[in-house]
Amino acid sequence: MFLIDSIWTWDHFLFGITYAVIGSLLFLFLILIFLRPWVKIGKCIASHIDEHGKACFRFKIYNCSLFSGHDVIADLRELVEVPTEPKGKDVYVRKIELTTGKFPYIHRYIPGWFIKNYAHHCIQIKTYEDITEILKNQNKSLQLRVILKHGLTGLSKNFIVDYHTEKRVLIGEFEFGNSLTIK
Repeated sequence: MFLIDSIWTWDHFLFGITYAVIGSLLFLFLILIFLRPWVKIGKCIASHIDEHGKACFRFKIYNCSLFSGHDVIADLRELVEVPTEPKGKDVYVRKIELTTGKFPYIHRYIPGWFIKNYAHHCIQIKTYEDITEILKNQNKSLQLRVILKHGLTGLSKNFIVDYHTEKRVLIGEFEFGNSLTIK
């Protein structure tokens, strides 16, 4: 006669459950880390005369993630540092009006060699307020904040770039596609 050991035991069951939970959490964290939304924001500001004959300033943003972004909000703020007593600084914030600050959708990343005529994953935002006058003052700076929801997970992420000097304002327009340089 053969003795058959019991295949199912509580030890095997608990080991399988813990192994499955740990494996699922690792997989989830890897997916959320490697597939998270990623946006690049230009470090310089393009200044030029637009189609209406007005001086405008443009900021360029492009989506670098493999999935599209939803509910994109761009927010430009002027920050004024004011010394306080006995030490430290307070920051006063003023919103700068953008022509378009909200976008419902931004396309997923497209490699540069694949782009022919359209770069829908790139967005330029403009304002008519004189930014060079703001940046001439040493106590003032600009902060551009972009918030978007990831197309796969629905999680939000903030991207912030600070502009402290008027040397960041260059005359010209941004190059086409994935480039953040000003020609």
